[in-house]
Amino acid sequence: MGKDFITDKRIAEGYGTYRPQLHKQVLEMALSDRVTSRQAADLCAHQCAIFRQGLDVGCGAGLSAKALGMYCGRVTGIDASGDMIAAARYRCREPFYTFLQCRAEEIFLTADSFDIVTAAGVTDWVEEAGFLTGLSRVMQDGGTLLVYDFWITDQMEGNPDYTDWWQTQYLNRFPRQTPEHLQNGKGWSEERAEKMGFMAEKSASFVLRHSFCREALVHFLLLQSNVNAWIVKNGEEAAQDWLRQTLTPVFSRAEEVLLFDGYYRRYRYHEGKRDFGAGQGRPDVGGSSGGVFSETAL
Repeated sequence: MGKDFITDKRIAEGYGTYRPQLHKQVLEMALSDRVTSRQAADLCAHQCAIFRQGLDVGCGAGLSAKALGMYCGRVTGIDASGDMIAAARYRCREPFYTFLQCRAEEIFLTADSFDIVTAAGVTDWVEEAGFLTGLSRVMQDGGTLLVYDFWITDQMEGNPDYTDWWQTQYLNRFPRQTPEHLQNGKGWSEERAEKMGFMAEKSASFVLRHSFCREALVHFLLLQSNVNAWIVKNGEEAAQDWLRQTLTPVFSRAEEVLLFDGYYRRYRYHEGKRDFGAGQGRPDVGGSSGGVFSETAL
């Protein structure tokens, strides 16, 4: 992932504890036409699998990999952060999960291994050409790519005080961060994805709801990239104290419901439709022998 993304042990542990586990809901929406009602119960008990090998890119603390694991016989999660990988291994201890430290643009895994790849909250932090080139090498022809994200908004159900706090206080204290490559117009491109063989199949925008008490929201906000940038210069304790103090009058109840906006885009990879001049070519890594991953490639 790009150098703009800040991560450390505190953030990795916080992701595992305070980040809402909404990934499962997104996969249920995005893959609803792939799962019969009879299969749904078996998936929850991990008694069947829709996909053989899944890859979760930017797995973070393992929440997205855990959701993907409901649909796959095996899941490999990769992340550029060693602290995130450690947190993911702690969360997902079942034998069908494997986690490796690896950048999204340099996926050192066996070619033609995965029939589904998920990438949650990744596209804003990677260089798309390198990312898609790597995916086209490790994905099976006809495989599924699911790109999705969700983010906290300035909306709290029935509480306009929160919107006012967000707009007039929170964003003034913690300005939003825009990754450098997005500033240069190098963000996700549907046209580029199609040229790399990824054909759009299904997409949607959505709104998700999640309840927070004040303290849980404080800890969640401490994980946001804009807050992290402020913490680097001013310290975590100062950020935490400010959030607690200013959020106290916003919470009139023990818990409040926040709204998250999000989207998903599902693609089918067709190797025969790939324009090989659209991306940066790289030599094959892994080969056809051996397992799906190689510890020596780290």
